[in-house]
Amino acid sequence: MAQIIGLPKLSPTMEEGVLVRWVKKEGDRVSPGDLVAEVETDKANMDFNLEDEGVLLKLLVGEGETVKLGAPVAILGDAGEDVAALVAEARQQMSA
Repeated sequence: MAQIIGLPKLSPTMEEGVLVRWVKKEGDRVSPGDLVAEVETDKANMDFNLEDEGVLLKLLVGEGETVKLGAPVAILGDAGEDVAALVAEARQQMSA
């Protein structure tokens, strides 16, 4: 089942981060521990690793965008899943 992935806390004082670079792209399969992106925090550039397994179905944030802690950045699920409802939910969360 597809799920929204939020930006995790990558440093003790982090409140937001800049998504520097996606290492994985839409359609890539990921396993627990895989590096998916690099994020610039208040301290340094940090690795963003996923703890779940699946396929990156949708990237919601572009490189260079500033993202609040916990805000949706991607949708992870099984190949071929319809994620339209989750994309709409994520967009709503991002605009709140």
